Amino acid sequence: MFWSKELQFLRTFFEYCGKRRWCQENLAHDMDMPPEPKPRPREPYTAEEIAKIIAATDAFGKNQYERLRTRAMILLMRYYGIRVSDVATLRRDRIRGNQIFLHALKNDAAIWLPLYAEVDFALCAVPKPYGAEENGPYVFWSGRGDVEEHTKTRGRTLQAVFLKSGVSGATSHRFRHTLATECW
Repeated sequence: MFWSKELQFLRTFFEYCGKRRWCQENLAHDMDMPPEPKPRPREPYTAEEIAKIIAATDAFGKNQYERLRTRAMILLMRYYGIRVSDVATLRRDRIRGNQIFLHALKNDAAIWLPLYAEVDFALCAVPKPYGAEENGPYVFWSGRGDVEEHTKTRGRTLQAVFLKSGVSGATSHRFRHTLATECW
């Protein structure tokens, strides 16, 4: 849809230029409108697919450190539909009692939500990130290095879990569709 508006803008612009004799012809007039692309369907996860992904966290990686961290990340995305970047930079002070405060980086929205027991248990089991100070502020990040690189690394970790799960077309974003479907 965006390119159709763009093409119409170009046609109007060249018409304006032609009236002022800045150009000989309207180059955009003869251009064909591109076909509307069909959006790829975004299917929510089934209960079986979610179970496979969570089970894959127990068989993923080389040690318990990786498994516990990945399980908590998957559960955060599953129950709260948050982005990988928000999971990767989750601060410990965002968890208070039986609530979790989510601050989305993308739209700067702030939300207090109930902390589900399964997520709370997983977060309590997450070991201190390698290289982090004793009482570091982040759950999954040491606070050192580039936040974008850390987020990319967490994304690659999640992709490896999705692959291990055997769920076709598994992505972190599908958790958002799953949550939206369940809430509906």
